[in-house]
Amino acid sequence: TVEETVENVDDNRSEVIIYATAIFEESPNQIIDQDEFNSLGRFIKNQEHLARNVTKIEANHISTIEFRSKFKHMAEVKIVVNTRNLWEGPRSYIWKHLGAPEVWTRGNGTRISLVKIHQK
Repeated sequence: TVEETVENVDDNRSEVIIYATAIFEESPNQIIDQDEFNSLGRFIKNQEHLARNVTKIEANHISTIEFRSKFKHMAEVKIVVNTRNLWEGPRSYIWKHLGAPEVWTRGNGTRISLVKIHQK
């Protein structure tokens, strides 16, 4: 489990939770580790505007499968988005900047992507 919080989180309703599934493909690690969760956080905040508008990230491991001596991990992700400065809906904003075909490739070959991006 990973949880990352920005210090100045507002108490008003300008924040919305966006849900997604993170996929870690081609991982050499049998068990998803904190370093991979940290990479997910860097992927989600990889641009200045994302770092400013994403105020919190929570991720929890869902499953792991082995395929050809590599592993595929899946995690549920909650992304808290501050909507005050957005010109579009928060779900569209996250999908546009982080949804397919966006993939973050780690030095160890693990490819991280977000799918099933939605708002409840």
